[in-house]
Amino acid sequence: MADEIALLCSKIGGAVDNYFFMRDTPFHQDELRTLQGLFPTIRALHDLNQRLILNALGESQFLESGFPDFECFAIDDSNGKESYVSNTWQQLVGQSIALSDAVKLARQDQPGDPRVVGNVHVISEHLGADFPPAPNGRITFVVQRPMASSSLVLSEVVEHLFCDRLTQREVSICHLALRGFPSASIAQQLGIAVGTVKNHRKSIYRKLDITTERELFLLLLNSIGAQE
Repeated sequence: MADEIALLCSKIGGAVDNYFFMRDTPFHQDELRTLQGLFPTIRALHDLNQRLILNALGESQFLESGFPDFECFAIDDSNGKESYVSNTWQQLVGQSIALSDAVKLARQDQPGDPRVVGNVHVISEHLGADFPPAPNGRITFVVQRPMASSSLVLSEVVEHLFCDRLTQREVSICHLALRGFPSASIAQQLGIAVGTVKNHRKSIYRKLDITTERELFLLLLNSIGAQE
């Protein structure tokens, strides 16, 4: 293999879908520009697929979520009222005080940061204004994993990979950047100026001895490969 391109599409719950384009000869600049131009369309289709799944769930059209690792979840509306809960959620959450407390705390945390209770991960995400069936609401997952599971949570991988080389703020920016958020969105989520995000990015690249976001993705992919 002479060259490859990795396309990472973040999913609800902090997981990531990875798509790889590999071939025996290097990609040319015009081909790279074509692929870059296609990325917004691919990402939009990826997001639309998740919206359609949740919309169908909200209308009780089927029981399968389409998120194979995340079958236990609840959707809250913008007022914090549950608008949908899966059957597994009803069976699992509420049986353990520690798990119920973890759910409450996860709903207050930064999106994608997991709360861990034994072998259970609780992950909560905000939903967009155009995200049915709960605009500006929230979705919370409870994921049961064996203690030695190979399933990875992006925030955990980023924290493990960079915690000894970057500040906590820089780690947070790396996490959001690797999930596909642009600088303006990162700034909004962290409550800082766009210029501050750009300065942090420069510091991150200097400390990691890289020059592009592509190299940051490669560091992540190499780390995931090593863990597997």
